[in-house]
Amino acid sequence: MIQKLSAVLTQYLCKKNTYTLTLDDMEKINYAIIIILEETFKLIFLFILFTLLGTIKYLLFSLLILLSIRIFAGGFHAKNSIKCILFSTLFFLCTCILIFWIPNFTRITYWIISVTSIILNIIYSPVPSENRPITRVKRKLHLKFISVISTSC
Repeated sequence: MIQKLSAVLTQYLCKKNTYTLTLDDMEKINYAIIIILEETFKLIFLFILFTLLGTIKYLLFSLLILLSIRIFAGGFHAKNSIKCILFSTLFFLCTCILIFWIPNFTRITYWIISVTSIILNIIYSPVPSENRPITRVKRKLHLKFISVISTSC
């Protein structure tokens, strides 16, 4: 369904464009529309689900933290939109459960989690997607640096 809708939108936008577009340009536009539609659908689904569960504020808090890091660090990319929605739902359900345990953590637990997060970011970030590889070493180091700083704060 998303594929068909994105194809229709791509055709409409390309017909309205006064510039000559190559097939490659049209494919990039179509890909961008697919991503926007999939992410919009996923967010609507998550907002409805977590509103029904009465945990919307925990979802928003988790989203805020995740997005502040993921922009620079990259992350897991599912192979299709259904797996993406399922993984995202599971991830945010887990964070909503963990949020109740966090106040009971000891100081050493906070330190272990923080140091582990920073080390994992140093080792693995940024995680490029197949569709948007990071080719320049300077950019990769820049994203890694910002990811580690974001995780540290």
